[in-house]
Amino acid sequence: MSNQPSFGHIPQRTLGRRLRDAREDTGMSQAEFAKVTGIAQRSISRYEQATELSEVKRPIMLSWAFGTGVPMAWLETGQDPRDGGPDGGLPHLDSNQKPFDYWMAA
Repeated sequence: MSNQPSFGHIPQRTLGRRLRDAREDTGMSQAEFAKVTGIAQRSISRYEQATELSEVKRPIMLSWAFGTGVPMAWLETGQDPRDGGPDGGLPHLDSNQKPFDYWMAA
């Protein structure tokens, strides 16, 4: 048995972690995000602890995508819809794209 650390493992973000990262990337607190999205602050806290997609209903995911500008496909899967790379940062819509383009791809 070697004492050498093994490299090559890339930790995957949970759904809740992606939701929190997207919200925090906007600079909004949970309270501010609640006002923008209409999602109760208590619910935001619960969603940011979610581990499974089944824990967050699609309308909430849509609100989160709208509120953060982050594609729903990334929120749901952690895969950047532009290149398919897992957890490759927080993709945002550019000026030529519409949220509808990403949601329909999900």
